[in-house]
Amino acid sequence: MLASANKALGGQLETVTAKDMTPLSGDKRDYMSMGPYWWPNPDTPNKLPYVRRDGQTNPEVRGNGLDSARLQRMNTSVRDLSLAYYFTGDKKYAERAAAQLRTWFVDPKTRMNPSLRFAQAIPGVVDGRGIGLIDTRNMWMVIDAVALIGPSDSFSAKELQTLRAWFAEFADWMVNSETGHEEDVWHNNHGMFYDAQLINYLLFIGNAEGAARRTFDAQTRRIASQIATDGRQHMELERTRPFHYSAFNLEAALRIARYGEQVSMPGMTLKADATRTACIHSSAVRSTCGISRSTPAHSSAASTSWPMQPPIPHPGHWRPRKSRNSTSNRWCPCC
Repeated sequence: MLASANKALGGQLETVTAKDMTPLSGDKRDYMSMGPYWWPNPDTPNKLPYVRRDGQTNPEVRGNGLDSARLQRMNTSVRDLSLAYYFTGDKKYAERAAAQLRTWFVDPKTRMNPSLRFAQAIPGVVDGRGIGLIDTRNMWMVIDAVALIGPSDSFSAKELQTLRAWFAEFADWMVNSETGHEEDVWHNNHGMFYDAQLINYLLFIGNAEGAARRTFDAQTRRIASQIATDGRQHMELERTRPFHYSAFNLEAALRIARYGEQVSMPGMTLKADATRTACIHSSAVRSTCGISRSTPAHSSAASTSWPMQPPIPHPGHWRPRKSRNSTSNRWCPCC
């Protein structure tokens, strides 16, 4: 951790305005990314429209023309720097973390606009999609970092107020935009991470009532509907990387459970126990934890010990859904 924090002390501060490409809005402060599993079309002269290869990441998505890699670097740098300050007490780490937060969220010239209109685009198909909200799933690191560097006074009260206002605007966009609604209606890891994010942001901006309502609904709308009593997550098992997506979705479920400890409503059963295992529908979630623990994610035996077999990719696996303003079903593949 200290090695990563020391590395983050140098170099340029991350900002969305540093990307090579410019969004259709003409404003480089708008975040841009591309669906990771979309590739140039080998059958057309201009390579458009891009075609899908589930589970195979196109290296373009991590290039300097887009923001996804930059966003993840920002998240991990403030996490590492804030932890380094917490454990060492050395203010230089807090000051650098504050500078990065200031650049990404506060400075009017470099701050990211609080929306994801151009996230997870597909060249030749669409300029942005609701599932782009998965890109911001790790911004909990930002919220944790602010708390950890608080005693250093490196990030002023006024700046903290501006940061809370940013997340308030982003949460409002998540709930009230068509793009945000498109992510909310997914019944897989996208929906689970949507709630994990929104609940955390609502807690951060002081909307405990809204966070409690969302957590209460997640008990049935997300966890009970996605995780079977034997622990299997059928929407994730349909993917070409079933182990990865099962563990991925479980991370979001456990985050919701963790945030559920901070709120309460009549009938609320969502919480995490001393081992950080979600108790809601405990037999199902604990079964999922048991399946996931059976083989370490990065183990060389993962491909042979994982008890599920990956399916043959087929568009029919992706269930149609309805847009808020549409009465017709439409297929929209995940990621």
